Formats: sequence, structure tokens, C-alpha cells
Amino acid sequence: MHAHAISGEGFGKLQSDAFKIAGIKTAANSNMGRVRRTSLPPSQVLVMDLKPGEVLSVIEGPNEYLI
Repeated sequence: MHAHAISGEGFGKLQSDAFKIAGIKTAANSNMGRVRRTSLPPSQVLVMDLKPGEVLSVIEGPNEYLI
């Protein structure tokens, strides 16, 4: 998934593919709307410093992997 994100594949498709791989039957939604720096956990705040098109390495959370 990370390689696909770096290559510019849409996050909606990536989220849908991840759900299929994980066997999750609910519809995937990658739209987070507006997110403020203060609403993110400290481990994720660094995403606010990215330039458009940049992708970080995978962030591992307690119950998820974030790209």
C-alpha cells in the first residue's frame, strides 16, 4: 500500500483495497475532511508538515497502520 501511495494512487482506492485484504466488509471512506494539528495524536502530528504529494513511511498504531 505504501508503494502505491508513493506512486500517486488515490487514497480512496488504497483504503478500499486495504479493507478487502483485511476482510472488512463495510464501505471504505478515506475522506477525513478538515483535520487540525491539535486534533491529532502526537505520533501523527508530523503529517501536517508534509508538502503536497509527499508520503511518510508507515505509522504503526495500536490497532492500525497509517499511510
